[in-house]
Amino acid sequence: MVARGKQKPRAPYFLLHEYKPESHAGLDPRGQLLIAMMAARKRNGSTAYGGPVYGTYVMGRFWFFVIFVEEQYVISPAFDSTKADDLRHIYHALAFVKEFVEREAVA
Repeated sequence: MVARGKQKPRAPYFLLHEYKPESHAGLDPRGQLLIAMMAARKRNGSTAYGGPVYGTYVMGRFWFFVIFVEEQYVISPAFDSTKADDLRHIYHALAFVKEFVEREAVA
């Protein structure tokens, strides 16, 4: 949760992250993330900001970025954090969300 305010958060915005070890392939972080994103979308929609919800799930070294808008979602291809080029993509995706939240979600 990200929000402005010291004692009482004003218009909190929810971002989500799920992590599962790579060795447990039977776990479903995507499903868990999407359920949480649906709840966050409902909560975010009750504030001044009702736009997309951003989420991430990580399975071991593989990162996936998810955008949930209205009733649809898009999942990025896997980014391997052990590869320099993919690591740059991960960094830029996280920096984008940070800037977005600072500019739009909790402005």
